[in-house]
This record gives sequence, C-alpha cells and structure tokens, in this order.
Amino acid sequence: ARPQSRAVAPRGKMWGLVFGVVAIGGVVGVYLFWETIEESVLRVQLAKAMAQELGTTVSLEEFRVRSSGVRLGRLEVGNDPGGQFEAPYFARVGRLEVRTSGVLSLLSCGGTAKVGTARRQFLFGFRYRDIDEVVLEDVSIFVEEDEGGTANNAFLTAQEEREKARKRLKFKAEAKMIRDFKHKWRSSEADEEVVEDEDEDDLSLKGRLQKLGETMRKTKGRSLAERRDALLDLHARFRTADKENKEATQLKRRNKRDQDATLWRIGRVSVARCSVRLRGVAMSVDDWELRGFIGDTAKLKRKVITGIMQDLLSGIKDGAHKAIDTRIQTAKNKVATFKSRFLPGSPAPA
Repeated sequence: ARPQSRAVAPRGKMWGLVFGVVAIGGVVGVYLFWETIEESVLRVQLAKAMAQELGTTVSLEEFRVRSSGVRLGRLEVGNDPGGQFEAPYFARVGRLEVRTSGVLSLLSCGGTAKVGTARRQFLFGFRYRDIDEVVLEDVSIFVEEDEGGTANNAFLTAQEEREKARKRLKFKAEAKMIRDFKHKWRSSEADEEVVEDEDEDDLSLKGRLQKLGETMRKTKGRSLAERRDALLDLHARFRTADKENKEATQLKRRNKRDQDATLWRIGRVSVARCSVRLRGVAMSVDDWELRGFIGDTAKLKRKVITGIMQDLLSGIKDGAHKAIDTRIQTAKNKVATFKSRFLPGSPAPA
C-alpha cells in the first residue's frame, strides 16, 4: 500500500502544476490579447445583444473596458424595421464613456442580481453603482413618421411592452408562491381560497359591462334561478379579480423596493453637442450637465430626459425671440431709410 500512495502523490502534484501553468498562461494570454478580445468578441456580442433587445439594427465601432471605466464609440441605433423613413437612423452617439475610480467601482455598475426561483431567491451584488462621470458627445436623434403613420422609434414601444410582459410573468409567479404558502399554513376557508389567473377584462369597467352583457345574452330564456346563479358566479369572478389585482399591486410595490435597493451614485453626467430633429423641428444643446446624483434608475431617467428637453425647448424659444428681434430691427431700418430719403432732417437708419 505504501509504494502505491507514493506513486499517486507525485501524480497529484504534477496535475496541480499543469493546472497552475494553464491558469497562468490563460491570464497572460487574456492580458496580451485583451484588445483583440474587445474588438472581435465583446464589441460584436454587445451590438448583437442590444439589437436583439431593441428589435432593430445596432452598430458599434469601438468598445473598450479598463479598470478606469468603459468607452463606447460611434454607437448607432437604426430606424424601426417596419417602415420607410427619410431619417438615416434613429439615434447616434459619437462617444459614450463611463468613468470609474477603480475595479470595484467598475464591478459595482452591475448592481444587484437575483438567482433562484420565486420561492427561494438569492441576492448578491452592490448597493450603489459608483460612477465618477458619464460623458456623452455628438448625440443626434431623429424622430419622424412615414406615410403609413409608423414612427421610426416604434421599436421602443414594442420593447417596453415585452418588458412589461416579463414583469407580469414574474408578478404572477410570486403571487402563486404567496397563495400556495398561505394555502399551506392558514386554516380558515377564506385564506385557503385558491384564485385563478388574472383576467384584465375583469378589472376594467368596460370589460365588466361586456361580460355582464354576454352573461345576460347567454342566460336569456332560462329560469330566474339559473340567471341569478350566473350573475352570482360573475360577481364572484369580479371579486376574485379585485383580490388578485390587490395582490399584484402589493407585489409591484415590493419589486419597486427591490429596485430601489440598488441606487446610482454619479458624480457628473455631461452631454455635449446634442441635436434632435422632432418631426421636422430642429433643436440642439451645446452643453448640459447633472452633478451629484443619487437615486434609482427611474429618477435618473427623469432627471436626464427632463433636463435636456428643457434646454432643447429653451433653445427654440431663444431662437424664436432672436428671429422676431431681427424682423423688428429690419422693419425699423426700412422706415428710417424711407424717412431719410423723403423727409429732410430725419435720422439715418441704424
């Protein structure tokens, strides 16, 4: 037995040495060829993932990941594939750069992640997404409709609907888990009631009136007792829908709290040279920034979109005022020219 154990020990050391050499070689290879990996793998896969999520064409010419942050160059999002548009694209960003203070700050941009089922969830990640600066330069956006009334950014609405559908599935899974848990541990008949899947038509007033009319038509000619039972069943169905809707609302609030568990902490957001053409109306902002932001994703979107839109609209207002002032001054000059020509002693035009 002893000679055999002596033979196994060197073999185990040999495999450990081989594994160590392979691991070190892999790390060195990634370090040496990191730029090639960024260009050939990460950039291409990121563009594909964005195109699949949005439902339109996406091109990305530059992608860099360093310990100091991430940089995207010449990102272009195409028009909706379901229409014919004059605009060359929907949006283009010349440079998008996210600057961080180190590796941990870069990893914190991932926020928190959930692993597991609706009943057993494991959360891990960072409480705050720590970012020093977010820089956007040379941003251009086109919003228009074709002859059929289709907007070139209609894919955003479709993407939002898909996101809502995914959230509804999560809500239903968590609602089912809660109902099963209550059914298992509560003893009263009211608590043991198992509700069916939610029907949106059972929640709206229009849908309920339609269901009531259908029930009345189906039970026409039947006895009074049968019509009464049918109406009672419909009323019970509406009450079940109300109960499910209440549970869904509570789940949405709980998920909102989960989202709020991960917040953005950004030192500065800056946008330089942003132009928007909205259905033929051109607007532009040369420089806009937001400093010292802490909040959730929804609040960040509101701050950025509202702030930029205010500057865009104020630019239109200032331009209109300048145009009016120019026209007034031109009219004054014409009147002064007329007076100086035909009325002796009148002042010359400015």
